[in-house]
Amino acid sequence: MDSQTTKLIIIIVLAILLVISIILSTIFSYIFYRKYKKSQNTLIDKNQLEILKKDIEIAILTNIDKTKTNLENKFDILETVF
Repeated sequence: MDSQTTKLIIIIVLAILLVISIILSTIFSYIFYRKYKKSQNTLIDKNQLEILKKDIEIAILTNIDKTKTNLENKFDILETVF
């Protein structure tokens, strides 16, 4: 295998890991949202629901940003190595 093929395989694997990370973070956010919703004995008013939606969205975006930064760092390392 030449270096181009190796780079391509590494990039594909990292992209797959990014997608898996995003999917898992979304699933866990939804699970925690459901647990939070079940733990409430009273009805959640619309303001609390909007705040919770924004918190989940921020958590997902933060996770995506961290994953993106991590991948960028790995790509930088790969570029210096190859």
